[in-house]
Amino acid sequence: MANLALYLMLTSLRKICTEVLFQPLTLLDCLHTFCGSCLKEWFSWQASQASASKPNPYTCPSCRASVRETRPNATVTTLLDMYLQANPDRGRTKEEQNELRSKYKPGEQVLPRVRVQKVDAADERMLAEVREMSLRDAGVRSSGSYERGTRHRAAERRRNHSSDGRERRRHQQTNPEHELASASSRRQIGH
Repeated sequence: MANLALYLMLTSLRKICTEVLFQPLTLLDCLHTFCGSCLKEWFSWQASQASASKPNPYTCPSCRASVRETRPNATVTTLLDMYLQANPDRGRTKEEQNELRSKYKPGEQVLPRVRVQKVDAADERMLAEVREMSLRDAGVRSSGSYERGTRHRAAERRRNHSSDGRERRRHQQTNPEHELASASSRRQIGH
């Protein structure tokens, strides 16, 4: 009876194949466990379907939670070894084991690097501008092109404003009666 419960637990941990686990790996963070070779195939398929909008395309085959890493699980490995010692006929044949070993070797990376399509220059500039605007709105200083453009426009406005002030002062110096008229009108308004 205990062997049946252990067998059901070991086979129900997986959703990719229906055999007893072989070279099991546990997914972080959901902690579901699968055969190393099954995971390698699963993640290879997911990497081929990856897009630029999803930087981490890897999900658990069972619960679809995001997967950040895989690790061997000593507890599952020990339980599996105990079960196979008690039930040697339930294990994989030598041929199956050799085939699975050719697909995955313990310690091998099962999460392939994702090749994302390049973003064209216009999209890249737009993304950079939006990122810098978001940083500015959040109160974070940036040294990107958007901020340089903003600083340049602000400096230009200050120069224009100060040149307008100089021109006004020059006009007041050449037309003192205009200054007297504007001063008396300001007093009447209450400034």
